[in-house]
Amino acid sequence: MVVVIKKLKERVEKENISNIIPMVDDAYNLSFEDESVDRIYAIACLPEIPEPERTLKEFKRILKPDGIISFSELFLDPDYPLRRTEKRWAKKAGLEFIEGFGNWFVYRLNFIKTLN
Repeated sequence: MVVVIKKLKERVEKENISNIIPMVDDAYNLSFEDESVDRIYAIACLPEIPEPERTLKEFKRILKPDGIISFSELFLDPDYPLRRTEKRWAKKAGLEFIEGFGNWFVYRLNFIKTLN
């Protein structure tokens, strides 16, 4: 993981990108301020986290009111979750499903904060 972050940092610096912050963080206690993140991408990683609902609650905390959380999964991943599993986790965490793309082999699901 550290190698991936290192390479991403190098690319961000080389291309002078200011809105990407490559870092390793605690999924249950992220170092971002409340409502400070526009978009969260979780690509083939959510099922790897022991308590995904807890992580999603933390994602919700840092997501801006108009932000989006995107999950992407690939069937080749040994921990591949069904769409309904990720939708259930998200709903329990207070997220609302807005749209999905893809098929059984690869998919992306987008969520927003539940309006309550």
